[in-house]
Amino acid sequence: MTVFSCCNFRVAIRFLEQHNVKVKLFADDVKMYLKIVNDVCMQQLQLAINALTNWAQEWQLGISVDKCCVLNIGTEITASRLYPDNSALRVLTQTRDLGIIVNNSLSRTAHVMDMLARHIGVQLLFSACLLLKTLSY
Repeated sequence: MTVFSCCNFRVAIRFLEQHNVKVKLFADDVKMYLKIVNDVCMQQLQLAINALTNWAQEWQLGISVDKCCVLNIGTEITASRLYPDNSALRVLTQTRDLGIIVNNSLSRTAHVMDMLARHIGVQLLFSACLLLKTLSY
């Protein structure tokens, strides 16, 4: 991304915040969130998604809709689906974000269990390698 498009990206983010959504950036990752209390809030979020989609199309940047999702945190509001382009965003109860598992109750259990499983897997692999090395002597 050039300096010029980077500046335009920041302008687009300021424009998104005019829709009363909070925007967080990390590299090419964009997170938009808003406390949903009624249908007007859902419309604001959809307008912000539309603005981001239009900005991406204008700058010929693709949005990986299959990597996008909706995560309702707390009390779930039954609402219409959100659409970037013509594809409805998946509604999930849990997702991985920057290597951390986040769920709709903000519980750390799923992430801790995942890390523990990975640690045990690495430990078993290391033990198997040591055993094979010992047996080869």
